[in-house]
Amino acid sequence: TIVVVVLPREMREGERKLTEKIEEIERLIDEVVEEEREREAGEYPKRHIVVKGECLFIIAGFEYHDPFKWRRIYEANMDKIMHPHWIYPGQEFIIPAPE
Repeated sequence: TIVVVVLPREMREGERKLTEKIEEIERLIDEVVEEEREREAGEYPKRHIVVKGECLFIIAGFEYHDPFKWRRIYEANMDKIMHPHWIYPGQEFIIPAPE
């Protein structure tokens, strides 16, 4: 048995308008994300002062939105970091541009 449902014209029109609005919102989100990436790319290298409770993993997550890029920060600051697990409040690190 096949059931065919015919939506009233108003519902079809509403669905079309909703789809258009969703597509417009998705386009705007993409624009904002791209603008933010461009803005952030122009700000490197940055400086970051370590606060209590931070580790390179947390800093990379904050700065790059990817905590697994912590090694990038470590390599840029090896002259200041004896061991990547030992960083201290008040230390100032260079945050290089993300790759």
